[in-house]
Amino acid sequence: ARLTVYRNLTRPAAARQWAEVGRLLAEAGRAVPDSAEVPLLEAEVLVAKGDVPGAKRLLTAARDARPNEPEFWFALATLADRTGDNTAAHAILDEAAKTLGDTADLRIARLRVTGYTSAEQAVAVLDGLGSGADKFAPDDRVRLFRALASAYWLIDRPALAAGLWERVAALR
Repeated sequence: ARLTVYRNLTRPAAARQWAEVGRLLAEAGRAVPDSAEVPLLEAEVLVAKGDVPGAKRLLTAARDARPNEPEFWFALATLADRTGDNTAAHAILDEAAKTLGDTADLRIARLRVTGYTSAEQAVAVLDGLGSGADKFAPDDRVRLFRALASAYWLIDRPALAAGLWERVAALR
């Protein structure tokens, strides 16, 4: 189903075959009813069709039904950010932290929705996201350090990026 959704998204809007996507997603939902991926894909389809409010309703219902599934929190924050509501994106992630606790994935989600007005501000935010990361499991630290290293690289702070890449190498 995922491949059909993404293949459809690469087509011109008039050539998209949403009926086939809907059928495949319904089959997937019946086959794997507890899958988080099905509602996430359904939300992507709604966004592609221009129904952002419908996607938000679907993701909110999924999150409310399964509040311990981080994917729904992150998808809601990403949707808010994509629609220009960065304040809501951060509020959603703040709520997620209350439910899920501090996780590497939550920090990566924050990284993805945080905008910066200067490199100095970005460094301060990135430093904060990396602070205390030693409490995470090694694989979680690797994911977080990779994301932070990429962000440091993008703001032209290669020494900070290199330091994190060294930490990734040491964990491998």
